[in-house]
Amino acid sequence: MVLAVALSLPLALSAPAVAAAVPRADPPGRSIRATMEPTDRQAPAGLQVVTSTAPTLSAVATDPGGAPLDYTFQVLTDFNDRVPVQQATVTGVPSGRPATLALSALRNPGVYGYRVRTANGRTVSDWSPVTWAVVDAPGVPTDVGTDLRDPASPVLTGLVTRPSGMPVTGWFFLYDGAGRPVGGSPLGVGAADGGERISLRVPDGLTRPGAAYTWTMKACVQDACSAATRPVPFRVPQIPPVLKGTASTTLADKAVSAWTAEAASGACPGTSCVLTAGTAIRVGGGTGSRRRVTLLKVDTSAIPRGARITSAVLRLGGPTCAGHGGCPASAHLIAAQLRRALGTEATGADVVAASIPEAGTSSALQDARLDLTDLIRSWRHEPARNTGIALTSDSATAVGYDLAHASVEVTYVPGTVPGAVSDATARQGDGGALVTWAPPADSGAAAPPLTGDGATDTAITGYDVQILDDAGHAVTTVRSQTPDVTVAGLADGTAYLSRIRARNGFGAGPWTTAGRITPVAVPGGTRRFLDLTTAYVRARESLIEGTAPPAVAGSGPAGDAIRAVLAAHRNDLLDMRGFARSMGSAQLSSTVRMDSSLVTYSPAARTVTVRADLSGAKVYADGVGTGREHKVRSEYRECADFVFGVDAGGDGVTLLHELAGPAVDSRTIGGEINAVTKDQAGGPEAHLRPDEIFAARKAAGPDAVTAARAHSAISHSGMVGWAVRHIRDRWQYRQDCTNFMSKVMHFGGGAQYVSGWYTNSSAWWRNADPPPFAPGATRSWTLAGANLGHFSRKHHRVTWRRSYAQVRVGDVMWWDDRIDGIDHMSMVTYKNADGPGGIYIADHGLGSSPTVGYDAYRPLAFAMRRDRTVRNIGYASLDW
Repeated sequence: MVLAVALSLPLALSAPAVAAAVPRADPPGRSIRATMEPTDRQAPAGLQVVTSTAPTLSAVATDPGGAPLDYTFQVLTDFNDRVPVQQATVTGVPSGRPATLALSALRNPGVYGYRVRTANGRTVSDWSPVTWAVVDAPGVPTDVGTDLRDPASPVLTGLVTRPSGMPVTGWFFLYDGAGRPVGGSPLGVGAADGGERISLRVPDGLTRPGAAYTWTMKACVQDACSAATRPVPFRVPQIPPVLKGTASTTLADKAVSAWTAEAASGACPGTSCVLTAGTAIRVGGGTGSRRRVTLLKVDTSAIPRGARITSAVLRLGGPTCAGHGGCPASAHLIAAQLRRALGTEATGADVVAASIPEAGTSSALQDARLDLTDLIRSWRHEPARNTGIALTSDSATAVGYDLAHASVEVTYVPGTVPGAVSDATARQGDGGALVTWAPPADSGAAAPPLTGDGATDTAITGYDVQILDDAGHAVTTVRSQTPDVTVAGLADGTAYLSRIRARNGFGAGPWTTAGRITPVAVPGGTRRFLDLTTAYVRARESLIEGTAPPAVAGSGPAGDAIRAVLAAHRNDLLDMRGFARSMGSAQLSSTVRMDSSLVTYSPAARTVTVRADLSGAKVYADGVGTGREHKVRSEYRECADFVFGVDAGGDGVTLLHELAGPAVDSRTIGGEINAVTKDQAGGPEAHLRPDEIFAARKAAGPDAVTAARAHSAISHSGMVGWAVRHIRDRWQYRQDCTNFMSKVMHFGGGAQYVSGWYTNSSAWWRNADPPPFAPGATRSWTLAGANLGHFSRKHHRVTWRRSYAQVRVGDVMWWDDRIDGIDHMSMVTYKNADGPGGIYIADHGLGSSPTVGYDAYRPLAFAMRRDRTVRNIGYASLDW
């Protein structure tokens, strides 16, 4: 059965006619101004948005004779049923002074009208016009927890909710065992859309191993805040010892190769000198045409499968130097990473040009030792990108090393089966369960070498999930590639036990128990909740498409269940639609299908939660209203929890809010840090500079763009292809935009990784050390501002666009937020016209809104309006 919901959602809500009081000859309060507070001051125009379930009504009127006034306030129910639900009178208010009334708890979400009239003891005024408002208040944070996988820096995390899904601010408060505040008060603050998770990493050194602490969290929309959560206790574990290598191997002889040439351009007659293979490493010789450079390559294939490399040191032995004075004691051997692979006819000048001097290391000439740990790890993981290193020297005299004495000493921890998974939880449902867990802290082995499209950063190849009966017999065994699985086919009222283990190339790790599961039947069955979920998603999309009638009013039980939350979304969605139309862009139609689901009933909370995996397609158009309409079809996917409130009798149902599925699960599978303390704020993110945005919208031709791309080694079409193929990949972080774009640049475009830790702007990805084998350590940036700092400001590896006419498919976009600075990245995947209406983008971000999903071709106009605090967007072609 499919529920049809009749909606009327007008662009402007006119106040309905109100029965007037008996006319008076001299009525008091001829112009009564009534308001309800607090409101969302940043909400789009339209229906008033109230951010508290216990708001305050206020009104002010003037009596012609100056007599005190009595104010009668009345609160009405939603559009279809004007039954007063609250009414009270405030007496004896001086003329011209405001009267206030604190309301008792309203529904969240809920649609209410309010009006007021006054009396002066002789006459009574008419009722004021009805003002309609929707309650869209932040709820008390839920699913709070403490991540102690890094004992030095615990992570405090909680889900924030708000019916509309609009932004919520989370405040964190930390206390020691005696209840004294630790750090600031609040310790830290972060923001996310309603239905998302906010996480704060406690700064290093603020907590002590073995000590006990508690923390609380509250959610706010501007000045209106929820109550604080109950105190969350935790004890900081002892910091585990650093993993040390227990085995070693030496890469020598044929595993180390060298090619040498003069470094200067034109050092050989009429041209640059081609590299020649030899038995010696030759460097140095001053700054002129005789200065030499060596390209050194290391074959890592002898390193055992799964070895977790803890160190890799290149040893060259003693040098020989030209002249009679020997090797200068103050001179150094210098190694630099290469940004690209060199061909068979490469020259010494090519080696110098491809070098990245800041991504390297150095050593004294005598008994030279160079730390190549990061590079050997990277080359082992991606053998096809083993570009070698450039060796030079600042010695004025020529320096040589015998290649026969060169070796790389590698220490490692041998690969083995993974450790136990952690934080395993099980959510029971009607006839099934959702089981989630965190990947093991010890994956047991290094990630295998990449093949094909790449993007694998872990040795974990999958998970086994078993459901056991009371006798310990396996009822169901399921394989999963991700740390969550929905299990169906369980009997309601029967107790089960769930357990999980991880697998890698060496076998299966130990089992971890997730706890007991007793599936509970949903009263009245699951079908009505599944149908309501689909009806809500369709109605939500119809607001954007303009296919729904204009007022937030439904007919029948389906309309009653979803009307209030649609009202909470209404202003935002209609504003987004209007903005897109002003840019010539529109969403014309959409489809939705439910691929899988789990329905959970909680008698204590009187809620029913639908975990739904939804997918479908949206048809966008640009050039709307110009006669040159161009349609683009984009597929999407959404995983979310739809939480319904159920009245005591079980008949009345109201959709309360929507939670992003990955945000719910990320307590166990890892989430992005999106809250900061005062000291952590103001990091590498800054605002875009004038030269990084459209200069006063100055027109410019595409010639410079074409020329810049002709000289770039980056495959921009490869970037687009990779992004489109992988747009549905599971997010590694809840704020995954820069991580995703780093992979687009590397795997799709061919930009090399650059060695270094993520706080160093010389590097452009989050390196895997420290700690080297943590499951959340990935070689990708998670900071958009730092990514820009590397590519643009430090190394000038981008060509900035000066107009929409210059923007090309494959361009990288940096988003500059008025509050947070550069906080988002995306890329252009399609362009049909100059301007936001004709440019389509892809990203892993700005996607927490339920209206967005994972579109590979999303109109820029919709994304721009979604990020309401965006100040500027910089568009650039990536160079390398």
